[in-house]
Amino acid sequence: MMTPVSPVSPLSPSMMYAMGWFVDSIGEVTRVRHSGLVPGFSCSNDLFPSKKMTLTVCCNLSRIPIELLAERIGAELLGVPSGEGTIFPPNA
Repeated sequence: MMTPVSPVSPLSPSMMYAMGWFVDSIGEVTRVRHSGLVPGFSCSNDLFPSKKMTLTVCCNLSRIPIELLAERIGAELLGVPSGEGTIFPPNA
């Protein structure tokens, strides 16, 4: 289920799709992820198979960029440099 079969889009060839999971990497570490939201709640579930690590981030504000938040936390846990600046929109 986590074997990538096709790029998500021609605009993002590094992110692959695998039976409901999206596969890319943080630094050199492969990440398998899925996220979703409903009004008032968002969640991201990131798996790092080679590290035997899973990161789940949940938020009760659907306007928070949950995928970016999970990516920054994952990069920090893996010791990989991540982007700078705030990820939260004003008045979040």
